[in-house]
Amino acid sequence: MTKSLVCITKERKIMYYGEGKTFVELVSSITTLLIYGIAVGIGLYNDYIIINDIMQFWAIIILIFIPLSIIVRIIVHILFNIGNSVAHEIKGGFPDNEVVDERDKMIILKASRNSMFLFIIGFFVGLIFLALKMSPHYFFGSIVLFGAMTDLTSTILTMIYYRRGV
Repeated sequence: MTKSLVCITKERKIMYYGEGKTFVELVSSITTLLIYGIAVGIGLYNDYIIINDIMQFWAIIILIFIPLSIIVRIIVHILFNIGNSVAHEIKGGFPDNEVVDERDKMIILKASRNSMFLFIIGFFVGLIFLALKMSPHYFFGSIVLFGAMTDLTSTILTMIYYRRGV
């Protein structure tokens, strides 16, 4: 019995294509968010970014972050696929689990759907801040915070669903 448990444990430690891709997405999302947040924070602290209008400030911050995160995500996908191809070429071929099938699509769809509820909550939190006549910083801050949390939640849920076998 111990021997079969060891074999199952060793076999399950394999990270499938979807799990590896999701893990790389998670790391790149966190890294992009941290680097961009630190850069904006340093810019504000050292007065490199001086915008007196609150709406214009948040519009610029968000309009820069969206294309930046898309570009980083595209580069990470390209590098992951190149690295994956090189690793499998060295091993001697591609395994059968490299294909994105209906199960993978269902997992991604389910994780996206469930994480979008978090963004909806963040949007309503932001609207509550505006309804209470608080600064627009709270509204846009909640949108940015919950947007980042939605992205991270989606990738974490995808990894959980891959491990569960949903």
